[in-house]
Amino acid sequence: MINFFRRIRKKLADDNKPLKYMRYAIGEILLVVIGILIALQINNWNEFRKDRKLESDYLKEINWEFKRNKEQFGNLLETHRDVCNTCDKMMTMVPFTKTKWDSLHYYYQQSIVLAPRFNPSSSTIESLINNASIDIIRNDSLRVLLLDWNNLLADWKEEETEATESVMNMRNWTYENVSTDMVSSTNDFATSRLVNFEKLFVFQNLVRLRCLMSKFILEGNTYSERNETLKLMKVMDRVILLSQLEE
Repeated sequence: MINFFRRIRKKLADDNKPLKYMRYAIGEILLVVIGILIALQINNWNEFRKDRKLESDYLKEINWEFKRNKEQFGNLLETHRDVCNTCDKMMTMVPFTKTKWDSLHYYYQQSIVLAPRFNPSSSTIESLINNASIDIIRNDSLRVLLLDWNNLLADWKEEETEATESVMNMRNWTYENVSTDMVSSTNDFATSRLVNFEKLFVFQNLVRLRCLMSKFILEGNTYSERNETLKLMKVMDRVILLSQLEE
């Protein structure tokens, strides 16, 4: 290319046509610049297309993931509602006495001993953050929600841990104070015998605490107006809405 221009320049110089040469040279330079700009534009367009395809794939995964998380969370809350209903039945039997033990133990086994835990999937969010790809999500509101998800989840886990501890305290109490015979053929509880009736008031207090913890999860703290459950539900609904792709 350089030799080509040199030949043209020499010919024009020999013909004493410097002005025409200058026009020609400037035209060639402009063509080269325009070609470069077009190539850059095409490259940017290709990169944009790739980013939008990647964003679309991420949004599909996020939407699917949070719908599953919401479904799991709904099932968990339903279990806590069952626990609350059982607790209310047991609280109508206060004070707990030896003659009420069979009914109390039946309710205890029914649902109050359950300790459901929320284990949401966060693999897509982790992939976005670990790969430094979070900026590929163009929606600012969605990006903020995704970045704050782990913090919100940690706040919920604090309340869940307290509820789980209340269940473990009840289990420990029954292990220490209740003798249970098993039916080998059905593996169901046949009889349960309270060994130490003098400590039944402790069980009563543990049941009361279990009731409070489940209601706290469902209704939040009425004194501080703190409701991590409601906050978590709202965020999941918002993420599902913002990650929904148009058909």
